[in-house]
Amino acid sequence: WAQRACTMLEKNLESPLDLERVAEQLGMNYETFRKKFVDIMGQPPGKYRAGRVIEQAARWMALQKLNDRQIALRLGFCDEFHFSRRFKQMTGLSPREYRRRLPM
Repeated sequence: WAQRACTMLEKNLESPLDLERVAEQLGMNYETFRKKFVDIMGQPPGKYRAGRVIEQAARWMALQKLNDRQIALRLGFCDEFHFSRRFKQMTGLSPREYRRRLPM
């Protein structure tokens, strides 16, 4: 079930995901799902998904050369500033610093 959960959490990163519905589809209530997920993956499902969202943003920065505003809009952030703050929280680098470190 953990692999199935990860697959569900990694799909459609551009759209909001109802974690309670994921738990329901896995045949559990949300608290049971969250606790089991933390035991196996070492982090809650919401944080796991947030990490995949930031990974997607990093891929877009590297491959598609999208700017912060474009990425924020695609991934459902309220604005590029919110995206930038979250990116730095998750990676330790601002999007600008991250881009600067990309190989040319």
